[in-house]
Amino acid sequence: MSESQEKRSEKEQELLDLQRGQLYKTPPSAKKPQEYYEAIKQKFAEERDLRLKYKPKGTNEYIYELEGDLARYEIDTFGGEPEPRAPINDTVECLFIGGGFSALLASAKLREYGVESIRIVERGADVGG
Repeated sequence: MSESQEKRSEKEQELLDLQRGQLYKTPPSAKKPQEYYEAIKQKFAEERDLRLKYKPKGTNEYIYELEGDLARYEIDTFGGEPEPRAPINDTVECLFIGGGFSALLASAKLREYGVESIRIVERGADVGG
């Protein structure tokens, strides 16, 4: 018998053993008492109840009205009182609300790609964060 026929017959035998469930048998597990499983079920039920009871505050956790000690954070130290002006009525391809670092980078990339009509709207006196 040639070597390739010998290998083929070994592989065929492995396949037959696998099909018969004789290869890779799982070892018998040690049987644990039912109390062990009941304790696990109880723990999972308690954890599940905790997850279901949790209600995130959502946006209610944020402060929108800066009052008292926090009022000083609303004052822009670099800008003065805004000068009254007429509203701007403009059409642009891309509008950024907030002039932080990400808005500056994104607008620069858009310029590289040929977008010319870009507007950045910032409440403060300067941009960049």
